[in-house]
Amino acid sequence: MKAVLISVLLAILPIVGQVNSEVSIRGKIDIRPGETTHLGAYPDNLSYTYVWDFEQNNVEANFSYSTSGSSITITHLNKTQSSLLGVYCTVYDESGYNIGTGYTETVVQF
Repeated sequence: MKAVLISVLLAILPIVGQVNSEVSIRGKIDIRPGETTHLGAYPDNLSYTYVWDFEQNNVEANFSYSTSGSSITITHLNKTQSSLLGVYCTVYDESGYNIGTGYTETVVQF
């Protein structure tokens, strides 16, 4: 009976580990108006899916951005105003399991 219980626990262990993994976002977060920054999400794995999202609703008015896998490039468009942009990245493995979500803020200052 103990062997069956241990087998079941070992079978679900990878699933639990995937859900609780930590995701971090790295890169230059303090930029000047009009500058571009490049951020990367970790873990970086070619078979993972990276979904980038923003905290604000009016992102397109103040920023342009492009994503490519685990990285995102953000350019501040409004050269006369300081801004704060919350950036999320949710990572999924090749089976669709949620690895985790990372968060950072880019700060645009004069």
